[in-house]
Formats: sequence, structure tokens, C-alpha cells
Amino acid sequence: MTTIRRIVAPLCLFVTYFSFAMPSSADGSRGLMRAISDGGTPVFLVAAAALPLARDGKAARDHAIRAIDTLGTAFVASEALKSVVKERRPDGSERDSFPSGHATLAFAAATMESAYHPKEAPLWYGGAAIIGWSRVSLRKHHTYDVLAGAALGYGIGRLEISRPHGIVLAPWIGRDSRSAGMAFAGKF
Repeated sequence: MTTIRRIVAPLCLFVTYFSFAMPSSADGSRGLMRAISDGGTPVFLVAAAALPLARDGKAARDHAIRAIDTLGTAFVASEALKSVVKERRPDGSERDSFPSGHATLAFAAATMESAYHPKEAPLWYGGAAIIGWSRVSLRKHHTYDVLAGAALGYGIGRLEISRPHGIVLAPWIGRDSRSAGMAFAGKF
């Protein structure tokens, strides 16, 4: 696959989503932020887990499982912090503002994909930053919630990359390349 196709693939997913899901409202920027936050984030995360299967050759399965491992770990860490900190959201709706789960997951995904495809790093981190900003713009998070989520997601992604078999899910491939499975590992 050419470099151009590798760079354009994540961008195409966003453009496709927004061309069909963009709400028509008087406040276009708020509608765009809502579309990014509510619909763009899942598209971004699915792309981070699924694109390796389509384009990473022999490493595809390992990259996809490691992306899923990172996202799962980031989700658990973010939710654990939310349950301890119990900070009220800027719009006053709930007490689960810190850290931003959207930012945590987006930056974890961006870190993984950027490690495997360094030339795409600006697109992945740019997408993650837009997702984080959408949460601030919608008054669902304070800026520091998003920055903390970004740091948490980035840190978990770097930890995943530094470990030979991931954090929680350790991909296991049998001696004959036809058999595959997963093992669960970790220290609690």
C-alpha cells in the first residue's frame, strides 16, 4: 500500500462520517463539535483497532490486538480515576469529569497507530486533539480534564509499546502460523 493511501485512510473515515452525520443546526460549530464528540470518537477508535488488520501485513493481528489492549487498559484507568476524583462537569450534569475518557482513548489510539505508522502521526494526534477540544467546546470537560486524559492515554500507549506482549492481553501465536489465540496476563 502506498504511503498516500496509508495517510488518507483514517482521514477518509472522518470525511465519510461527517458528510452523512453532520447535524443541520443554526449553530454549525456546536453541531460539528457534537458530531466529532458523539460519532467521530467511535469511528476514530474503531479505525485504530481495525485498520491494522487491513494494512499491516504479517503484523496485522498483533497490531490490532495490541490496539484493543491499549484501548481497554485506557478505558479502565480513566473510569477508575473518574470514580476516585468525582469532579463535576462544567455543564453541571455529572460528577465524572476528570479525566476525559474521550481524550484518554483518542490519545491511546493515536499513540499506538503513530508508533506503527510514524508518517501518520500528525493525522492521528490531530484527530485526537480535535476530539479532546470537542469535549471542552461542548462544556463536558475542563481543559485540564482533556490534558490529563491525553497524558494518560499517551502514557498507556507508550507503556503498551514498551512491553513485548502488551499490558493485559498478550497475543500468542503458535509455532505453525495457522493457529492463534490470546492469553490474559498481568500483575494485580
